[in-house]
Amino acid sequence: MTIKRAYLTSAAYVVMIMTGIGATTFGAALPEIRETLRLTISQTGTLLVAKTVGYILGSLFSSFVIERVGKKVIGCAGAVMYGTSLLLFGVFPGLWINFALYLLLGIGSGYTQLVANSLIIELYDEKRSNMMSILHFFFTLGSVGGPVFVGLLYRRGLSWRWAFVTYSAIALTLFFMFLASRFPATGDGEGRGTKTSSFRLLRSPVVLILILLMGSYVTVQLGVGNWLTSYLEEYISLPLVFSSNIVAVYWAGMALGRLLCFRISHRVGHRRILLIMSVGAFLFILLSLLASSPAALLVLAGLLGLSLSGFYPIVMAMGGSLYRARAGAVAGIIAGGASLSASLLQWTMAQISDASTIRVGMVFYAAVAAMSIVTTLAAMRLVRRAGYVDV
Repeated sequence: MTIKRAYLTSAAYVVMIMTGIGATTFGAALPEIRETLRLTISQTGTLLVAKTVGYILGSLFSSFVIERVGKKVIGCAGAVMYGTSLLLFGVFPGLWINFALYLLLGIGSGYTQLVANSLIIELYDEKRSNMMSILHFFFTLGSVGGPVFVGLLYRRGLSWRWAFVTYSAIALTLFFMFLASRFPATGDGEGRGTKTSSFRLLRSPVVLILILLMGSYVTVQLGVGNWLTSYLEEYISLPLVFSSNIVAVYWAGMALGRLLCFRISHRVGHRRILLIMSVGAFLFILLSLLASSPAALLVLAGLLGLSLSGFYPIVMAMGGSLYRARAGAVAGIIAGGASLSASLLQWTMAQISDASTIRVGMVFYAAVAAMSIVTTLAAMRLVRRAGYVDV
């Protein structure tokens, strides 16, 4: 069986659509999910942490074993975990059984996204960062679909659970796509880091700063995506359907930004793009917290999504390019380590909101965005010293 690059690329795109639509559906349906499962804000924060912890476990574990068992096994297992957890989530009320299911969902997400990222890095030597931008465009494409689909269900008087059942069918399709594929051998190709172990990667200053940068980005991106609907409904008093549409615009801005990165990244340069976007993210989240007009919030949500769009694909491309022969391992370590720092910050936001208001919790995300500017400057310096060239 020959390796079909176009087919494997399509499978990677399905991964991103599936995980994108699943990630934003939870945020868009959060008020109804809390009511169905009878959860407080603090318990909801615990539930969000479950998926993040699962993602950390899935990303880190798979990064250490992927070279032994192969991407095909990791991808198939992840698709099964993802689909099963979505199918059963919310069937029973209460925190802990759904915590376990959301933990499994996170593990499946970590497995499948690691496979998707490492496939693109290994299959494309030319303009790797461009292909990573396209890959993560499909995540944002799915992310836009999540709130829109939830809004459609609500207008038809249907439960949010129908969305999760639908996404489990996508996971089943992905399983068969992986099962029918031949994957490239993990670690094919030459490049820096050929003999670098996964444990040594964890001690690399470059990898550590990329983890911190990705962690601050993931905190703001998913934090805003998960809590924006609740913030708009509870603090601004906007209708649920309109709030879901604002969240959709936020993810649409991110999708547009990733297409823009695809077009301009080699002209402007990756390091400069990251700095511009980190400043923009801080500015637009701050302005969003000062705005109360629905029209202004709609525009600012799109601009905030645009400002956050380049971080994930560019940081992944940087790590994969510096450690080409360990693409799967470095992708998993960056994703898992970033999610670990993001989970701690997400939990902190939930506690702040529970003790005060959700608005104060959103201000916390603005502070994290400000921190990402400093981290971006440090990362630019270290990757330049490591010899990174835009690819």
